[in-house]
Amino acid sequence: MAGGPECIETLSSYLRDERLCDPAARTLVTIGAPNAGEALAKALNSAAGPSRVAIVEALGELRWKPCVGTFEKDASSEDANLRRTALFALANIGDLSSRSILAKAAEAGAPHERAEATALYLRYARCLAETGKKKECESICRDLMRSRTAPGDANVRCAALSTLAEVEGKRAV
Repeated sequence: MAGGPECIETLSSYLRDERLCDPAARTLVTIGAPNAGEALAKALNSAAGPSRVAIVEALGELRWKPCVGTFEKDASSEDANLRRTALFALANIGDLSSRSILAKAAEAGAPHERAEATALYLRYARCLAETGKKKECESICRDLMRSRTAPGDANVRCAALSTLAEVEGKRAV
C-alpha cells in the first residue's frame, strides 16, 4: 500500500522464492509501472510450478504483450493450473495471434474446462474491442452464437450477444 516504483528492484528478488513469489508478483501488479512488467518477464524465464503460474497471472493482469509467445506455449502445458492461467493471460492481453489458441480451448471436451475457456474467449473478444478491433470481437461473438446451438449452451449465446451489444450498441441487432 505504501510502495511504489522504488520497491520494484527489491520485490523482484522475491520472485525467485517459491513462498514469496505470489505476493511479490501481486504487489508488482499493483505498482503497475513498466519496469514492474520487465521484472516479472525476466523472472518468468526461470520460474516453474506455482511461481510460474503466479508470474504468468501477474503479466496477464498487466497485459504484458512481449510475453504472448511464451504464454501461447504455456497454454498447451500438461500443468492444468499453468494452462488455465496462460489462457487467462492471452485473453486479457488481447493479441490477435492468440485467437486460434483461445478458440480451440473454448472447444475443450470437459464441461467445466469448456465453460471456463469460453468465458476467457469472450473476455478476449472484449479486450479486442477495447483496443479498437471491433470487427474481430464481432466475429468471435457471432461465431459463438452460430456454433453453440446445444440446449446447454444457451448461456454462451446470451453472453456472446451481451458482449456484442456492449461493443456495437444498436448496430448489434
